[in-house]
Amino acid sequence: MSSTHISPWSALKLQMSSLTLNAGRTPSPLGQLASLPAEVRQMVFKACIANNSAIKAITICKQLHQEFTPLLYEAMELAFHIDPTNAASEVKILGWGKGRTVASIGNHRDTSSIVEKMPFDRFGGIQVIVEPPDPRDTGQLVRCWRQCTSLMEVLLPQWFDPDNLPRSIYDLKLGRRSERLPPVVIEFVEGGDRYWSGGAPFTHSYRNGEMVVEGGMSWNHSVPSYKAGVDAFGTRRSGKFEFSDLDMILRAFYRIRCADSLKIRLPPSARGFEGKGTNIAIARLVGLAKAEKPFGIITTRSDFLDVHWVLSRENAIHLWLEYLLDDLDGPAAALLRRQRFQDWCSEAEHLHFQRLIGFDFAKFGGHQVGSVRGEVYMDSGMIQRIKSAFRARFRVGLEIQKEIVDDDILSDSSRNRGL
Repeated sequence: MSSTHISPWSALKLQMSSLTLNAGRTPSPLGQLASLPAEVRQMVFKACIANNSAIKAITICKQLHQEFTPLLYEAMELAFHIDPTNAASEVKILGWGKGRTVASIGNHRDTSSIVEKMPFDRFGGIQVIVEPPDPRDTGQLVRCWRQCTSLMEVLLPQWFDPDNLPRSIYDLKLGRRSERLPPVVIEFVEGGDRYWSGGAPFTHSYRNGEMVVEGGMSWNHSVPSYKAGVDAFGTRRSGKFEFSDLDMILRAFYRIRCADSLKIRLPPSARGFEGKGTNIAIARLVGLAKAEKPFGIITTRSDFLDVHWVLSRENAIHLWLEYLLDDLDGPAAALLRRQRFQDWCSEAEHLHFQRLIGFDFAKFGGHQVGSVRGEVYMDSGMIQRIKSAFRARFRVGLEIQKEIVDDDILSDSSRNRGL
């Protein structure tokens, strides 16, 4: 019987193989969680979310981070608070650290906002809480409008070229994985002595055998409609109060698209008198939010009509409120006028006239998209008054800016001379 010769190298490999087979498995970074089914691990993590320990859990190891971060996003609801009494005109972000806000400058998008970097397309929902402006302090409606439109600027995809409508999704800056929005809830709240409506509740009585209805609630109307125009003397605050404050603020959200769903929650005090106009506005807003293309992209005539309808009315409200602000009473209006000069820049003039004329668009009729001429009942006389008022403010703004620059130069010169 012949013996088989094994080389030293082969013997070493056999020994190493034996050691490898007998060695225990490398412990999983998940620890005992690794022995649980994935479904059970998800239940454990959801329990961590419930007691606010989820953030600590995903920092334990990379595997936990990869497995549980999507669940954390799904459980997260991003909330924004619109408060027209906020003197800084900011939008507060709730539940995302202290002091997080979205600025409401008016002429610029708040690109420094943390919202720009949030993956909220993977969140469980977005909630916008809107408090009522006080109709006795009419400037609060202007502030509320600016807060809402500034919020839309940071939530929705940005156009690469703000002077031209996007032709496809490649002309948009998404800032996240997709253009999708999770379920959105816009809630109009009330509290204290602030309400979206006023008046007395309906009362019923009988006189001479007939039922008489008296009183009745109605939505607040802080300013007249831009459709009303001005009287022969140019008084800004005359005219018909066609749009309620709530109707006007609803129009600030008409750019919402690609949302899984959209719900509007009206205050309890308003039940029973919503009104035909408000119901139509809500139905239109909910319908537009379901569109599958981000706002501004036009590929069909239906897209063209929707974008033009939204932009022309949004631009009209911007221009009208800016025009009215010169003549509104109350502390909010006075503060907004000062802030307007504080934030003055050359972009203000460009944006103002862009809102007047809209965007060039050759298809589907070949006229300006978003122009306020005719479509929203702003006649040539009204537009001329708005232009004249803006030019007057622009000249004042330049004079103030020049005085500030001259003062800075004089101050620097004095310091250099040791004065």
